[in-house]
Amino acid sequence: GQAMAAELEACVKEQGAVQVGDVVVTSAGGLHATFCVHAVGPTWHGGNQNEEQQLYDTVYKCLCKAHELQVPSIALPVLPGGAPGFPEQLSADTFFKAAQDFADSVDVASTVNAIHFTNSDRSTAEVFAEALTEHRTHLRKLTAACRRLHAELYDSVLPFWEKHSVDAEHGGFFTCLDRDGACFDTKKYIWLQGRQAWMWLKLYNLH
Repeated sequence: GQAMAAELEACVKEQGAVQVGDVVVTSAGGLHATFCVHAVGPTWHGGNQNEEQQLYDTVYKCLCKAHELQVPSIALPVLPGGAPGFPEQLSADTFFKAAQDFADSVDVASTVNAIHFTNSDRSTAEVFAEALTEHRTHLRKLTAACRRLHAELYDSVLPFWEKHSVDAEHGGFFTCLDRDGACFDTKKYIWLQGRQAWMWLKLYNLH
């Protein structure tokens, strides 16, 4: 609407032209939203001008701005091709990578609990839907692997070192152990002592 356009024009006059990857916030005008985050995404030039990274940065900055504004959700319009001239698959992969990296980086207390990619072009929507399915499959596999590693760490690795490595008589840790836990060298190398102390402290702070 006119109010939003006026705010955006004022921002440009005050801050200068919005460059690729930059974001500017205005009110939402007549939209059913609290804010409108304006962003300038890159145009595809064959992939030789860092366009993929520029698109990633644009999406990521929009999500970070939503986090900063403490809104519960954000809707990012996906233009035909995802961004001007971009190959649809590359665009979809970049959008989802930025969203996943954002989710991994923000505090669990972030108010942003929903990210919507909106579009009215069927072919682009289908590419994004397929990319989302692949992304979810990848996340499920990654989650399963993390669970296996977690179980191995807490059920096997840590109990082994806690039982066999601690020198209860003189202090410190034995680090030269065979597979059965028998110590074959009682030398206590400083670096390994510090590393094991750091590991136990890190685990303690995590819990």
